This record gives sequence, C-alpha cells and structure tokens, in this order.
Amino acid sequence: MRRQFIALLFTLLLLVCCTVAQADSYTFKFDVRTQTVYEGDTIQLTLTRTGLAEGGVLSFKSSNENVASVDDNGLVTTLKKGQTVITATVKTEKNTFRTQTTVNVWRKVTSIGINESRLTILDRDDASLEGLLQLDSDLPVLVMNTANSLSLQVSAEPDTANNRRIEMTTSDDSIVRISGTTLNPKKTGECIITVQSQSNPEVNTSYHLFIVQRVTNIKVTPDNRSTDVGGTIQMRAEVGPKDATIKDVTWSSLNEKVAVVDENGRVTGKARGQAEIRATSLDGSKRYGSYTVTIAQQAESITLKSSSEIIAVGYNRSLQATVLPNNTNDKIVIWSSSDEKIAKVNQNGYITPVKAGECEITATAKSNPAVFAVAKITITQPVTKIAFTEREVSVNVGESVQLYWNVEPADVTDDTLSFSVNNQKVASVDASGLVTGIARGDVTVTARAVDGSNRQARITVHVIQPVLGVHMKSDTVRVGVNEGYTLNAVLEPENANNRNMTWTIDDTYYAVIRGTNNRPTVTGKHWGQTVAHGVTEDGGFTVECIVNVGNYDRALKITDLYLQDNAVKIVVENQSNMNVTRFYGIIALYDIYGQPLPCTTTGVNSFDCSYRETLYEGDITRHGRFYFNSYAQPAEQIGRVTMTITGYDTDEGYSRNIRDENYVYVEYQAVNYIGHLPEPEPAPEVAAPAE
Repeated sequence: MRRQFIALLFTLLLLVCCTVAQADSYTFKFDVRTQTVYEGDTIQLTLTRTGLAEGGVLSFKSSNENVASVDDNGLVTTLKKGQTVITATVKTEKNTFRTQTTVNVWRKVTSIGINESRLTILDRDDASLEGLLQLDSDLPVLVMNTANSLSLQVSAEPDTANNRRIEMTTSDDSIVRISGTTLNPKKTGECIITVQSQSNPEVNTSYHLFIVQRVTNIKVTPDNRSTDVGGTIQMRAEVGPKDATIKDVTWSSLNEKVAVVDENGRVTGKARGQAEIRATSLDGSKRYGSYTVTIAQQAESITLKSSSEIIAVGYNRSLQATVLPNNTNDKIVIWSSSDEKIAKVNQNGYITPVKAGECEITATAKSNPAVFAVAKITITQPVTKIAFTEREVSVNVGESVQLYWNVEPADVTDDTLSFSVNNQKVASVDASGLVTGIARGDVTVTARAVDGSNRQARITVHVIQPVLGVHMKSDTVRVGVNEGYTLNAVLEPENANNRNMTWTIDDTYYAVIRGTNNRPTVTGKHWGQTVAHGVTEDGGFTVECIVNVGNYDRALKITDLYLQDNAVKIVVENQSNMNVTRFYGIIALYDIYGQPLPCTTTGVNSFDCSYRETLYEGDITRHGRFYFNSYAQPAEQIGRVTMTITGYDTDEGYSRNIRDENYVYVEYQAVNYIGHLPEPEPAPEVAAPAE
C-alpha cells in the first residue's frame, strides 16, 4: 500500500513539471497595453504570438460595444466618448490564451468659439477702414487701440471634448504680445492672430488685428432738440483727437420704444417720451457721446361722448371730448359753434341753448388744428306752461266732454300732451282730452307735456249721475197730530247727484210739508187724510204719498187692569183703524205698603211686556197671550200694579214709539193696599229709680 502511494505521488510531480514547462514555451499579448483614439476613427490592434499561442482560433471582444466595436481581425471602430477593454482569445486543442488592451475613446474639439459681443469687428471693405489697411487678408478685422489690452473670451466646442485647451499666436510679435488669451498692444499696426485647439490644431479661427490710435472723446449735437412722433432729428458726431485712426461711429438709441436712430444719425420719433441717443467709436475704445431728445405725441383724433344732442331752451349740456392717443402731450381742445344764435359753447364744452334750431359744435385739437370732431346739436323750445281753459267741468255718467287748454310759448317745438285720470273707475280720458263719465264721483285729469319739460296742468271733472226716476219707499204713511214724519222718496238710481225736489200737499188743513230734497217732513194738523206730491228737479219725475193724520199715541187703550189670585190681568182695546200686529208696554208692581215689589229675575219691580197677536179695529186682547220679559211671580201679596203702552207695529209696516211725555199710565190697587209703611209703636216708659 505504501509503495502504491509513493508511485502515485511521483506521477503527479511529473505532470506538474511538464505543465510548467509548457507554459513557459509561448507569448500572447497586445503590442500596446493602453491606447487613445478619437470618436469615429478606427485603429488596428496588433498582437505578439509565439510558441503554443501561434496556432489556434483567434477572436476579439469589446467590453462596451456602445463605445467601440472590434471585428475578427482586431480592427476597432470607435462610436462615442468613453472607455472599453478589448479582449483577444486564442483557443487551441489543449489550451486557451487571453490578453487585454484598454481603448480610450476621446471626443475632438470641432470648433473654436469667440464671444464677439464686446469686440469691434469690421468687414475689410467697411467704409470706416477705407485706405487704412496695409496687410492683405480676407479675414474679419479686429480693431483695438494702443491704450487698452483686450482679453478674448474663447471656448472650444463641444464642451464635452476631452481636451479643450487652446493656444493663441500672432504673426508679428512687434505689433502685439499674447499672454494666454489677452492681447497686449505694442504699437499701431497690423498682424494676424490665430486661436487654435491644442489637441486639434487643424481646428482654429483667425483675425486681421488692426491696432489704431484710439478715440478719446465724442461730442454729439442735434439739429433740433425735439420732434413729434413720426418726426426726425439729424444728429452729428465730432470725434477727438484729430489724429484718431478711425473717426466713424455707430449710432444707437437707449430707448427704442421712444426713438430709433439709423447708421447716419437720423433719429425718428416712435412714442412720447425721452431717449438718449449715443454715438460710439468704432475703434474699440468704447468712447461715446450722447444727447437726449424729446419726442412729443401729437393729437391724432378726437372722439366725442355723443355725436348728437337734443337740448331744450332753458337747459344746458356739456360735451365731453377725448383726445387720442391717451399719451398725447397737449390735450387742450378749442370749442366753437357754427351758429351762436342757436347755441353757444364755452371752452369747457358747456352748451347754452339760445333758441330752437340746429347747429354744429366743433372740438379742435389746439396743438393740431387738422384734428377735430363735430357734434350735431338740435335745440328745442320746451313747454313752459299748460293751462286748461276752465278750472272744472261736469259730465253725466255715460256721456263725454271735451277738455280745452293752452300751451305756452307759441313757438314750442312739441306741444303734444298726454292725459291721465286718478280714478279710472269714475272716468276715462283719451289722447285727445275727451273725458267720458263712468260712475258718479270727482276725478282729477292731469295733462303732461311729452317733450321732457315735466310741465303739467290739472282740472277737476265732476261726473254726475242724473235722476232717471223716483218712487216712494212707502206710498202711505201715518203721522200724529202736531207730530212730524220724514217721507223717503227713493231716487233712481239711488246715487243720483241732484236730490233736490219740490213738494206740495193737497189739503194743508190735515197736514203741511216742508223740504227741498227727497226726504221732506210732513207735520200732522188735524185728523184726516191728504196726499203729498213731489217733483224731482233733475228730470221732472213725479211721485205721491198718502198721508193719514191721527192721534196715534192713543191707538190702543188699556180698558181693564186688575189682580186675580195675585196675578196681573190686562185687557187692551184697538181703538184705531189700523191692524196692530204687536204692541209693547211696561208693568210695575208694588206691595201693599206701596213699596217696589221685586218681580223679575234681576230683582227689580218692573218688566217689559208685549202682545204678539193681531188686533183688528175694535178687537181686545185675550188673557194668557201676553209675554212678560224676565217675569218672576212674587211670593208676597201684590198691593198695586201700573201699566203703560210704549209702542206698536202695524201690518202696513208702520211702527209707533210713543214719546215719554205722551205715556198714559193705568193703575190698579188691591183692597188691602195701604199705600204707606205702618208707623212703629212707641216704646214703653221705664220708671225712674227711687232716690
């Protein structure tokens, strides 16, 4: 076992020695370990291969094919800025060999940029250089003066280039010395300066440098200090010193919204305001002179708030004028009238009418008379007074009346009136002033001027309801002797205005009549009958009424009044020629001593009574048919009873309330009636005590 282990160990040592020997017998590597190439270029990679690495299959691979690619022959094509590792591999039957190289892909400088905004660069054929240049070139001319150094602002593009450093050179060191990107002039003269990429010298730009005697001062003078918008001013520039090489200047405006200037110094106004105009030297000395010009805005148009006005005499109106544009320097307008006999105007646009007619009011720009606006003015004569020819008029219901009026003055422009009433239920009025009565009453008609003068007048119209007929409310009446009774003649219609009537009576022995309206008073004189006659003042309609005269306070008579079983018994006879449907009375009770005897629910000794059955002429009442109001039968003995009749009604609608002074009292006394309170018995005498 031990021998076998020693034999195996020996074999392994022999294999290791053979492998080491084989490894030392080849070479496989890139000729360059690291190399740099620009975007878009190609590079052929080269390898050294010896020994075992000379044979086999060779291949290449890029670690970042977005940066560079490599083909099977080792040709590298760059794509974009970056870094990649190229790996070469050889595979033989027994071995694989690898080697690597690093490829850095750089980005080139493609252009040189110079900020020329602060440089004075002229074309060779610029008029200001005529006859001054000696050096022949087609390059743009960079002008600088002997007094100042000039630093160029240079940049290499693109800004992602790997090496953006630049170099600047001169064709003549005696003219200018270069320090970095700064030009230091030594004397007047000309040379060529070149700015190039350090990494890509083929990328460069050059100037024809022209060093001149600098300008030290510039004086600017105008031919006019101001002008209007659209107007011009010619500027002139005087350059010093006299031996300055380039005496031409460039013109500029510091406020081009107000004024602009051309290359010849001609200023044109653009808007109202002030603008500084500068003349700047062309030699790079940065010297300039300036002058501030004033641009005025003239009126271009005038607008009126109203192009036409109608104004009444006695009133005034102001016109408002707007001068445009809004920034016009002088906005004063001059006002004028084409006919001051029609209307006058003051310088504030205040119009005063003189008389009716037409004229024109003109507003003219004071600063530019060619600008004006015109308003057509019509002057009217308004109504100053309206007067009706009458203070009041009357018209019957259903009829019409024409109103008449006068309008002042005589030359009024529009004398048209409108009419209205304050109560259209009573009357109406049309546009011509014709009033029609509708119902009885009074209305006010108002006439108003329609010309805006607000003048008006009023008239009272009485609408009359005429009498169309008459009848008596009662064509038969009764009146007492020496009594008055008011007749009622009903006018048709009842709201007729004229209630006046004339009254007569057939026989003044029986009665007389007084009154001049539809309610006269008849006064009875003697028993009997007569007829009253009435005639309406309006229309002459007639009416009559039968008047019966009698002593109507005595139409009923208490024929019997007594007590039976402590109850009141009454008998009343109708002594008139009327049918009494109801009569009234008052009954009072007293005890045997003549003291009031309570006999009602309220505790008093009197009560109202009534009889409600018809009593024809000569009839008497029946017992038990009377009605006693609030009566309560007294428990005590009734000693005395009194009764009086106070009034009655008839079947003809006649009612009679007997006056107090005409009451007839009837009484009855019981047999035991004393009529006074008994006198108290005297108190017994008491004997005096003995001494």
